[in-house]
Amino acid sequence: MHVALDSCLFPVCAAHGKSVVTVEGVGNTDTGLHAVQRRLLENHGLQCGFCTPGFVMSAFTLLRNHPAPSRRQVERSIEGNLCRCTGYRPIIEAFSSFSPEVCPMGSQCCRNRDRLEKTPSVDKKLIAENEDQVPIFPPELQVSDAYRSGQAVFGSGEITWYRPVSLRQLLQLRDTFPSALLVMGNTTTGFAIKKHEFDGPLIYGGDVTELKRCDVTDVGITVGGGCTMNELEEQLPVLEAKVKEDGWRKFVLWPERLGHIHAVTHATNCGHNRFP
Repeated sequence: MHVALDSCLFPVCAAHGKSVVTVEGVGNTDTGLHAVQRRLLENHGLQCGFCTPGFVMSAFTLLRNHPAPSRRQVERSIEGNLCRCTGYRPIIEAFSSFSPEVCPMGSQCCRNRDRLEKTPSVDKKLIAENEDQVPIFPPELQVSDAYRSGQAVFGSGEITWYRPVSLRQLLQLRDTFPSALLVMGNTTTGFAIKKHEFDGPLIYGGDVTELKRCDVTDVGITVGGGCTMNELEEQLPVLEAKVKEDGWRKFVLWPERLGHIHAVTHATNCGHNRFP
């Protein structure tokens, strides 16, 4: 699964063992532009360019997870990005061209236009031969399965970072270091880390398998404490199918609950911009 992240909120130690792609890796003037970047240009979806990398990464992530996204998924994927120039319409129009759904514009849909002929400002030399190019992670850098089963520790002499992969390991660390700072989404702990306002090591719970699970149980829906709002939203169709299969009357308000989760996710995303 690919995830669009805010680099200002994601600690570098948390990226250990993960493949990181920046906007330069998606496409650039040397290797050619990716289809996401090209369509954004052709639809005049940028002006000052300050927010463009964040939009590109969000759309790139969406297409990696959903090659044929719905228009709703397109709109949802960029909700956390702020633009003060374009008014969003050309951006949404550009990324909606990847959706197979019928456009409400009908024959005036942007996909029915020959963009390259009607947008001479886009230099054909800048377009990659394979517009769907995806950066290939070097095989020699890929980690073994032992990475996911073993605990990782980083230390600088001043700060120590622990990365458990099981709930048992996490609880053992908490017992050993009762004053340790638990890092999850990092929105509240980032400031404390920057100001060194904590006493003890840092324990990262973002890779603990048990905290990522979402399931329907006999007493209701269980959501792990390490599951992000976006991850929960990805799991909603599966959870909804289980609820319908069990025929639980207690979930008669399920559509309203879905709307509430969408609203919370939207409010969370809109608190900051996304940049690579």
